[in-house]
Amino acid sequence: MVAYTIDPIPTKYNSVTYRSQLEAKWSLFFTKYGIYHEYESYRFKVRTGYYLPDFHLPEFKCYVEIKPTLDFASKDLLGRLADVSSQIGNAWLIAGPPQPNGHYVIVFRNGKQQETYNSNRHWLRVKGVFSYFRLKYAYDNVMRKQWE
Repeated sequence: MVAYTIDPIPTKYNSVTYRSQLEAKWSLFFTKYGIYHEYESYRFKVRTGYYLPDFHLPEFKCYVEIKPTLDFASKDLLGRLADVSSQIGNAWLIAGPPQPNGHYVIVFRNGKQQETYNSNRHWLRVKGVFSYFRLKYAYDNVMRKQWE
């Protein structure tokens, strides 16, 4: 297995300093689509110690970890997300930026990895959970201009 490292660039958005530009971009995405989110709000006790997920999405009872690509999804990270989901029900690993065909989501429910989605189908809220359907407005000119 190849070890991947990228030095993150701390980025300030909406009065919060995020550890990376990618986390700030996801915060912008959540804000733009009216998804209330908290950054690094709760530390979980997991089998390997303690773990601090990047985001909490209270409306969806979910904690989210953001990574640049799926190559950063180590077995240890997947285990931590499974542990979190066994405690609160849902956890997600999002790999990639918030743009069409730009990210994957691995969903964990009740301690187990359930499914993986790619972003050629986008997010619509249905009955309190994220479902994946085409949503042509997920990455419009406003978001592009914000980060160019």
